[in-house]
Amino acid sequence: MFKTRRKKIYQYMEFFHNFLLFGVLFSVFTNCIAQDTLAPYQAIEDGNTLVSTNEIYELGFFSPGSSRNRYLGIWYKNISPQTVVWVANRATPIKDSSGVLRVDINGTLLVIAGSNDTVVWSSNNTLTSINPVAQLLGSGNLVVRERDQESFIWQSFDYPGDNFLPGMKFGKDLVSGRDRRWVTWKSLDDPSPGEYTVFLDTNGFPQLFLGQGQDLVPRLRFGPWNGVTLNGLPSRKNNTIITHRFVMNDKEVYYMYLVNSSIPTRDYFTPEGNSIVLNWNDRTKQWSEYWNAYIGICSPYGLCGPYGRCDPYNSLGCSCMEGFEPKNPDDWSASQWSSGCRRRTALDCPNGNGFQVFKNVRVPDTRGSWYNWSMTLDECKVSCKRNCSCTAYANIEIVRGGSGCLLWFDELMDVRTVEDGHDLYVRMAVSDITIIPVPNSISKPSSNKRRLTVILSVSLSSALVIVILAILYAWRKKKRSQVQTQDKTRSLKLDWCDCYHIIHGIARGLLYLHQDSRIKIIHRDLKASNILLDAEMNPKISDFGLARVFRKHENEANTNTIVGTLGYISPEYATNGIISEKSDVFSFGVLVLEIVSGKKNRGFSETKDGDNLLAHAWGLYNEGKALELLGSNMYDSKVDFEVLRSIHIGLLCVQHHAKDRPTMSSVVLMFDQDDALPQPKQSAFFAKGGFSNPDQFSINEVTMTMLEAR
Repeated sequence: MFKTRRKKIYQYMEFFHNFLLFGVLFSVFTNCIAQDTLAPYQAIEDGNTLVSTNEIYELGFFSPGSSRNRYLGIWYKNISPQTVVWVANRATPIKDSSGVLRVDINGTLLVIAGSNDTVVWSSNNTLTSINPVAQLLGSGNLVVRERDQESFIWQSFDYPGDNFLPGMKFGKDLVSGRDRRWVTWKSLDDPSPGEYTVFLDTNGFPQLFLGQGQDLVPRLRFGPWNGVTLNGLPSRKNNTIITHRFVMNDKEVYYMYLVNSSIPTRDYFTPEGNSIVLNWNDRTKQWSEYWNAYIGICSPYGLCGPYGRCDPYNSLGCSCMEGFEPKNPDDWSASQWSSGCRRRTALDCPNGNGFQVFKNVRVPDTRGSWYNWSMTLDECKVSCKRNCSCTAYANIEIVRGGSGCLLWFDELMDVRTVEDGHDLYVRMAVSDITIIPVPNSISKPSSNKRRLTVILSVSLSSALVIVILAILYAWRKKKRSQVQTQDKTRSLKLDWCDCYHIIHGIARGLLYLHQDSRIKIIHRDLKASNILLDAEMNPKISDFGLARVFRKHENEANTNTIVGTLGYISPEYATNGIISEKSDVFSFGVLVLEIVSGKKNRGFSETKDGDNLLAHAWGLYNEGKALELLGSNMYDSKVDFEVLRSIHIGLLCVQHHAKDRPTMSSVVLMFDQDDALPQPKQSAFFAKGGFSNPDQFSINEVTMTMLEAR
């Protein structure tokens, strides 16, 4: 009896010993597995995460925005606020924190929730595995593979959401039939599939579309590929940071981009359907816009209708291609262009036809087109000429003189003027063919001709021509007169009529740059020393060395480098690097108060009102003594109304919030009319102390952009 009992005790001890040994071995084994992997006997519960080996990406459960729903997603580990780049269960949120991620023995990823272990989401692998492991790669790609192999059974990069990461393939796998598309979030709080989808259309020569709704109604068109970039997006070219690729063969068609930098970069599609390439700025701890797909008036698909042509540099937007006329003139008069254009002269094929070349365009919609990679342009012309159904032809790629052949057989839709674009050859009646000169801003200058250049970041426009002529006039006559109101000798020569004429002239000059020029220009360094006067005291705005060009419908931009002149920089530019036309409006307001008072804002000191001119002007205005701001040498009771109105407008222009400041068109109207003006609000820059940290700015007292011959 005792022997039997002792034997059982030994058996229990042996079992317990083996159990402890197994637990230790299991613990050691699981600890040996990297934190970026997940095996079938493991799970990721809500609150736990996987982290890529480079510690850039993290996978786990999260709640977007103000939502309480839980989703399995991937985000940047060390970036705050949380930036999610991929979501598994987009359409099936978990209502509590019971979510678990597992990988089964066949290599299928499962998101399970609830007490009944309900499968909320599955990767639905078509391939099975013997010894699977899930891994979060340093690229942000969640993959399932055999433990001892590098090939993937499944990967999240094949199922993109609203973020397109470097290394992702966007397009179609022609073997498996997989179609990789971007689908926007419904809102910032809801990652379920939204209103917009970006997809690669292979009906004809491949091109990218932004489609809306279930029917994917085209709203924007990106492309097609022209050998350099997606046609019509000239700013999206290869550079030292980003490399773009387009691959097309019998197995797959896709577009992708690579980043030659460790800086986090992503192509983000907003819930409103806009594509923005963002870079992480580690200094400011913010995402900075690198590129934006919205290019102004010409962005909407088919804006000008068939045979219409959109020019982003033309305020009217649409016009008919040469040889065509509006189909419905009344609609075009009302800026309703979607009906498009029709031929002036009907085609008589094959007799009496020719081809009119349209230079520097984004080629029309290529759906239904025919293409051949090996044909030359001459061979392409012959093929189109022989087929009376062919409406136009062009090269596929524009590099190395052009190559390949594209043929169109229907109406030409969504044609746009672009820099470095295609030459499009359109079939037309011979009587309608004209010789179209190439614009000087696009044609290549002859290398043996002497030319003047301006050191600017933008191409020459009519607005800049006026400024350059003014600079040349002042330089040749050696009569460059800077409106430096702090110069007492000079100010004695100016009476109020001169000053008012100068203020009004500067306002009209800024209005031209902001609104009436072919390209919208933000000066960024408007100050007294950058205003030139001719012999008749007409002001000319000079020095565009810091100028920024905006697209017609672009309202603001961000910069990480604050440049300009202290005393003229707007609050939002100084603190957040936000540039807009309201930045120039602020500088104009400072300039108005300087001209009125004959004193400079920076360095101004009054014992009563603070240490800058704006504080002094604000104090006098509140006390009903605004006229005391006027320089003593300019006082004339006959001009009291103009002086008070100028001070009032100046204070409106230097208000703290950009939204409170008037536009330059409103400013010009204020000067031209006698209507009552709104009351100004005090600016933060009125406070005593001015700039708290001048070392953070690039200070330019006097900067001039010079002309030089080459």
